[in-house]
Amino acid sequence: MFKKDDLEKRLDELEQRVTILEDNNIQKPLNHSVSELPKIIIKNIDKIPTKTLVILSLKISPSQSIMQLELSLQKIGWVKDTFFTKNFATTLISKGVAQPDGKDSKNKNTYSLSDKGHILAEELEKTLQKKFS
Repeated sequence: MFKKDDLEKRLDELEQRVTILEDNNIQKPLNHSVSELPKIIIKNIDKIPTKTLVILSLKISPSQSIMQLELSLQKIGWVKDTFFTKNFATTLISKGVAQPDGKDSKNKNTYSLSDKGHILAEELEKTLQKKFS
């Protein structure tokens, strides 16, 4: 069984966690839930630039190869274009938005967002929610 001191300590820790969660919840916009963004993206995928889709995909699931990115975007209705062959390196990597992140099981380079990329992803989420809500 637990001792009274142990229970009080655990209760204090839980109260701190609840306070942090409540504080974080207050700071989030109340008009959009996290689950609404994927719906917005899928519903408006033909109106969203590939660059934006790639950045959000890397935010949701970091460390993806170009092939994995293409497949995940195609699963939600993206129509393949020339972004990966012509613009991925110049638009995302050379501008510091994405960065190499190792290799996958097929020995293909994987990529993730840089700090700059995470900031941009947050801005893009807000923009999409405002534009398509």
